[in-house]
Amino acid sequence: LWVIIMLIAGVVIYEVHFATTLPMRTAILSIGGASVFIVGLAMQSTLGNMFAGYGLQSSRVFRRGDTVQLGHGGAVGTVFDSTLATTRIITRDGEMLVLPNSTVLTKDFMNLDQPNSHLRQSIKIGISYEVPPAVFKDIAMKVLLSEANVLRTPAPAVWLADFGDSAVQYDLRFWVDG
Repeated sequence: LWVIIMLIAGVVIYEVHFATTLPMRTAILSIGGASVFIVGLAMQSTLGNMFAGYGLQSSRVFRRGDTVQLGHGGAVGTVFDSTLATTRIITRDGEMLVLPNSTVLTKDFMNLDQPNSHLRQSIKIGISYEVPPAVFKDIAMKVLLSEANVLRTPAPAVWLADFGDSAVQYDLRFWVDG
């Protein structure tokens, strides 16, 4: 009903004010062009998200159930689903994170399940200067290899990281299944 009223009002305004100076064809083309421009601007974000969603789904960057991390040191969660417009991630805190696909494409993120689900862990330990480095490295490797959750391939490693004020700092690096 409102559309009909607006059309009638537009025709009346045209006939009264513009009929003698502006041909009907020019008026219709001008209004149509302006309408397309306005609609295009209004849908810019929606179309951007849809094209980004298509790109994400066609490139298979992640699948439902994959564990992802947003940015370096950012939120970690499991992909709940991904549509053409948004990607929903359940964080480790149990919160639902809804991201527009254009944001997902412009942010750095890591898929922790691809190409495999192995995660490297690192533990820093300070040991007294009285303990020889070779002795500590042997003991630390035996402890790491005795742990059932530590993967044998890639092999764990023990690195001398730093000489601190009161202790030698070691970095124990090992891989676990995600």
